[in-house]
Amino acid sequence: MPMQLGILVLPRCVGKAEYVDLRRHSEGMDAFRGGKVMRLLIGIPLLLLLLLFALSNKTPVRLGIWPTDFTLQLPLSLAVLGGMAIAFLAGGLIVWLSELSQRRRARHAEQTVRLLEAQVQELKARLPQAQLPPPLA
Repeated sequence: MPMQLGILVLPRCVGKAEYVDLRRHSEGMDAFRGGKVMRLLIGIPLLLLLLLFALSNKTPVRLGIWPTDFTLQLPLSLAVLGGMAIAFLAGGLIVWLSELSQRRRARHAEQTVRLLEAQVQELKARLPQAQLPPPLA
């Protein structure tokens, strides 16, 4: 599925929602490129810090699981970074699971909007053109 870069614009008056494609607007692409630059400006120093941390903490530590006799000997940096990675993934999973209901509601609302837009178009087609009021500016 191709990535869509755009926003959904809902008009204040009754009418069809309009999808604005940001790729066709220069200000949208500039903001997108600016996001890439900002990610690089933040990401590269953080990666350098992680690399320095890993290189300066090579002391081996023994990790054990209490009820069993299972132990694992790792460099300190790997143990700390591994724990951080597990915590990050667990947090991401919790957030993803908590947003399932909101995504389901959004899909249902989009489906309802499509159905209502189709009904409006059908009702407009039934009316004779002479009875339609002039469009609002």
